[in-house]
Amino acid sequence: MCGDAVASYAWDLDNDGAFDDATVVAPPAVAWATLSRSWSWPARRRASRRNTIRLQVTDCEGAVHVAARDLWLSTTTGRRPQSR
Repeated sequence: MCGDAVASYAWDLDNDGAFDDATVVAPPAVAWATLSRSWSWPARRRASRRNTIRLQVTDCEGAVHVAARDLWLSTTTGRRPQSR
């Protein structure tokens, strides 16, 4: 029996529903190079852009949990986009 230990973290960085953009055992972190490649940054950049990213956590017994957050990218410094 392994308890609730985390077995893997998988990322959906391009919001396509597939957790195939980055997979790690620990810690649940993604490098900027991976993010920018997933978003074709800066080729598709606009003044500001909301990107939904999701993290899927699987424990050693196969239970899965998914969390989603919006990440704002901006080409300007010191400005945060207004909530819509």
